Amino acid sequence: MKNLFASVSLFLCASVLNGSAATFSFYTNESDFLTAITGRPAYTNTFSTIAAGGTRLDTNVVNFTNGSSFGYTANIPGVAPATSFWGDTFGGVNALSTGDPSTDVFVMTNFSLNTLAFGGYFLPTDGTSVVSAGTVTLTTVFADLTSTSVTNSRASANLNDWFFGWVTDEPGTAIQSVTFTAGTDYASSANVTLAVPEPSTYALLGLAAAGLAGYVIRRRRA
Repeated sequence: MKNLFASVSLFLCASVLNGSAATFSFYTNESDFLTAITGRPAYTNTFSTIAAGGTRLDTNVVNFTNGSSFGYTANIPGVAPATSFWGDTFGGVNALSTGDPSTDVFVMTNFSLNTLAFGGYFLPTDGTSVVSAGTVTLTTVFADLTSTSVTNSRASANLNDWFFGWVTDEPGTAIQSVTFTAGTDYASSANVTLAVPEPSTYALLGLAAAGLAGYVIRRRRA
């Protein structure tokens, strides 16, 4: 039984570390995505703390957090204030946008530990608070350097047509970065949501870690 427990512990820890083993469910509807993460601790960034309506922020790095366990950093490679984010509003929904569609790349990093779900509105805009028909591409890189890339092309100026999200079934699949581009348009994001494992999953992971530690100690004493 002890050897079996040790084997299970090692398997669980390997699952946590091996992001490439994870499977994903993808969503293009916010309601379906939120239903999929029901019961899991989550944080939705509505960008309520930034000035909206076409306001230059004079910074290319913005940290977002709910004050406790959730957060991430948005940045545009370059030097501020020449490179800067802008606050914007689309149909009453606040958004964060790049300032120069010809050069700016929207990058998100420093995600909360064990983020297992990520979603939001990622859309092309024209710089005057209007959603554009166009193409956006999101590339997510995980801690093990595997990646997934999704391109959304739509002839639509409707905000609701630009939602994208995914949920993984492997707790601990850590996001390292998300890169977001919108071709020749401004790249804008709104209602970005992160979710982590349910508390019961954390307890299971803790049990696995304890089992692995016990196994290592026993091997050293043998």
